[in-house]
Amino acid sequence: MPCITVPSGNLDKRGAGDIWTLTVDEYGASSRWRRLTYRLARNPLILFVMAPLYVFVIHHRFPSSTAPLPERRSVRLTNVALIVATLGMSALIGLKTFLIIQLTVSALAGSLGLWLFYVQHQFEGAYWERSEDWDYMQAALQGSSFYNCRGCCSGLRAILATITSII
Repeated sequence: MPCITVPSGNLDKRGAGDIWTLTVDEYGASSRWRRLTYRLARNPLILFVMAPLYVFVIHHRFPSSTAPLPERRSVRLTNVALIVATLGMSALIGLKTFLIIQLTVSALAGSLGLWLFYVQHQFEGAYWERSEDWDYMQAALQGSSFYNCRGCCSGLRAILATITSII
């Protein structure tokens, strides 16, 4: 599997997988409409409730036209598997019950995942630089934080870290 380097913290290469972030100068130079949409996008209700449902239930079901063929094929096969699973589970427990369960789990898991990503990369002092000053090592060391969980959260964090290291 190829190693993919994501330019985290590079102000000139934002977009793929990022939470929309503007610098103070960019925000100040933005139109009223762009500032309003930025504030709405970063509203906790939209950012942690609506956005995860949209991203994981709708957005990721449509492959990018610029994605490599294997990736587009994988998304299509996943969609077929999801349709088969939905039809099967709907036949067993009913469509309404299935959707209530599935959307609730998707909303909670998506919100938790987005929250963890957000707090790890969106904090005062996080590493953000323009391309000419961006450094891979500095981005790795200063571009994310350590989220100190207590109690059951630390166990959950350990489980997630183990699962992601296997994948």
